[in-house]
Amino acid sequence: MNTDDTSGVKGDVSDVERSHGLTESERDALKHDDELDGASEEAAAEAAKAEQEQAEAAAAEQAAAEAAKAEVPTGPELLAVPEAPKDFDAERKAIQADIRATNRAYEDGDIADEDERDAKLAELDDKLNALNDEKTEYLAEKRYAERENTRRTEAAQANAQTAEQAKAAEFNEAVVEFTAANEKAMNNAAFQAAMQNAINHIDAQTGYKLAAKDLIARAAKDCYDLYPALKTADNSAAKKAAALAERNPQADIPSTLSGASRAGAESAGGKYDDLDSGSIQDMERAVAGMTPEARDKFLREVDADLD
Repeated sequence: MNTDDTSGVKGDVSDVERSHGLTESERDALKHDDELDGASEEAAAEAAKAEQEQAEAAAAEQAAAEAAKAEVPTGPELLAVPEAPKDFDAERKAIQADIRATNRAYEDGDIADEDERDAKLAELDDKLNALNDEKTEYLAEKRYAERENTRRTEAAQANAQTAEQAKAAEFNEAVVEFTAANEKAMNNAAFQAAMQNAINHIDAQTGYKLAAKDLIARAAKDCYDLYPALKTADNSAAKKAAALAERNPQADIPSTLSGASRAGAESAGGKYDDLDSGSIQDMERAVAGMTPEARDKFLREVDADLD
């Protein structure tokens, strides 16, 4: 009888090692298999976690979009248009039929007394007049509600169009400002496409409520995270223009050089005397013909005298 039969029984590494005396390479192989199993389980857990987070984010985005959609007004508050309380035409025809029947009855002798006939006809006339008054009142209320609803709808459409135009103008202004301040990035087609996608996504996610500059700023942050190489320390033309304006305020610059101190009279020995009494156009033509070094020197001296 073989008592060593262990078919169907799985022992751990230590059992195998004691019974068979594993070599070093066999022990390494078993250890490697255990490490692979552990890594696979960890990777699966990470993948499941990422999938769950993605699903939760998608659900949150959908909920935000639905909430924003529910908050969007569907139109102006309209008056209830009244419905006809009765079939006026049918009742009018019925009264008119009774009037004809009363007259025939009098002619046939079924109504012998003329006063009785007249009383009956007067009663029917009162009913007919009351019916006409009721119909007139109903039509007046109906027409008023319809006209008022038309006025409210047209006003709401005009207001919506004005608001949409203002929003578009605000967005375009923000785009121009952002483009001027981020020329390097906005000249990159991939960055532009990423910005458009990010703007659309964030706009929908926030219920189309963000101001244009805030919306573009949030989209830019996400896009610069994707394209960090496109972000520069200072690529803003607006900043350069502001710096020039601060250095040479236009309000302090005279219309002709004769209104300013003699540029270079002391520091350059009157080198620019020929420009001192000329017009601003003369100065511009002269400066345009200077070498870059001479132009920089001239502007520095003018700046120093204006200060």
